[in-house]
Amino acid sequence: MSQPNVPNITPTITLTRDDAVNLLLSSIAMEELGLAHIINAEGEKIQLALGTLPGLSGPPASIDQVMQVNRSAQAILETIFRQEIILDSKLKTTTALSPVAGPVGPTGPTGTAGGVLSVDGQTGEVILHYLPFSDALPGTPNLDQYVDAGVYRSEGPDAPDPLNTPPVLLPAVWTLYVSRVGNFVQQLYTSNLVLYYRSSTDIGASWTPWLEIGRPGSTGATGIGPTGATGARGRTGATGVTGATGATGAAGASGATGLTGIAGATGSTGATGATGVTGAIGITGATGVGGTTGATGATGATGLTGATGLTGAAGITGATGATGVPGATGVTGVTGATGQSGITGPSPIGNNAVFSPTGLIQSIYNPINFTQVFNNSPATISLPEPPEQPDYIIVLPDTYYLVSYSFRLRVNPVAAGTVKVDIFVVTGATLQRMSAIEEQRIGPDPLAPGEFTVQGSCLVHTNINWDLAVITSYLTDIAGSQIEFVNELSNLSIIQIM
Repeated sequence: MSQPNVPNITPTITLTRDDAVNLLLSSIAMEELGLAHIINAEGEKIQLALGTLPGLSGPPASIDQVMQVNRSAQAILETIFRQEIILDSKLKTTTALSPVAGPVGPTGPTGTAGGVLSVDGQTGEVILHYLPFSDALPGTPNLDQYVDAGVYRSEGPDAPDPLNTPPVLLPAVWTLYVSRVGNFVQQLYTSNLVLYYRSSTDIGASWTPWLEIGRPGSTGATGIGPTGATGARGRTGATGVTGATGATGAAGASGATGLTGIAGATGSTGATGATGVTGAIGITGATGVGGTTGATGATGATGLTGATGLTGAAGITGATGATGVPGATGVTGVTGATGQSGITGPSPIGNNAVFSPTGLIQSIYNPINFTQVFNNSPATISLPEPPEQPDYIIVLPDTYYLVSYSFRLRVNPVAAGTVKVDIFVVTGATLQRMSAIEEQRIGPDPLAPGEFTVQGSCLVHTNINWDLAVITSYLTDIAGSQIEFVNELSNLSIIQIM
């Protein structure tokens, strides 16, 4: 990456005001060129991690390594976005400088016509490199046609949806980063907190499918191994994929049966009387007092088996005999061979939801009302049902959540002044600041008058609480103004960690 060349300034400074403005604009262009190189380097780093960088080969990256590369690239892009905001402010300030007109001097003699002798101190054949940036694309754009290196974005949420876009919630709002090396073209697409990647090896004639970075891949096939014969248990090795269940070992010999306890004495059997004629059912008399149980008679000699008499009273249970000696344990069978491990799919990111804020923000610690945009885990993250109080979100107790936000705010009516905004998250009686106090200078802006963005995140532990709320507070010296959310450009993301 080359450094910008500043013209040599002698002790006698001869720069005019126009020269100074041109140098400021040149410095902005040089910084944009440097950021473009950084974005291209991040794209090649992602290619290397995914194994798609031409000319390089090696062992494939693990899911953890891919996620580390993704987090690193995301951090770099966030830093670049912040730098772009500073450069945008610098560019607007520079272009707004009014020229100081002095008295018109006398017309000098006409010089001889000639060519350009040097460009930025370079002579001879000079090659200019630049990174194109498209601020607004008319008509219906086709993403397959962007094969030249550069940064492209849509006109806004009311623009038509582009062709060949990945599946996103709001396709009309997007930014596309394109890098190109020879015939190999890469595209990095971002829209509303999602990131997609694809490439072409023939300058856009054909493209690989869009790959969403961070979503789970398909599950690998299950390994199948033959069932091994049952044998002695071997030394425990490293834990692998569970193989098929081996055959059951032979049962051990049964232990000796314990001695039978002494049987209780059996009472004598009474004679069976003849069955009389059934009389009429009389009135049920009062229950008489229960008689005393007679003593158990002595056991008589066993005679011939006669007809089965009435069952006598149960004898006293004999003492339990001693437990027999346990039989020997059978030999453990040989562990079956472990089947081949299936290909590990990417680790899923689940249990997350996205909400959009509505209405005005309050000046003294009031909660924000939300509407749901996306939710793949309504059992762990949800709004109240019915949403009578959409100013809090239902979560699980004793759980960790990553809460992050990006709010686009608008001062209405627009006037020059200063706004300080503070964002908090509340769980039960715990108040936690999500970011440092954001201070913004408000002034006329032809593109987005009175608008600014605040961003932040924090890790929240719910303890015993079932809900959380996001509250705001602000101070301003702009009299009579209110601060409202730009809903289509504002969101709150909640991810359940553990």
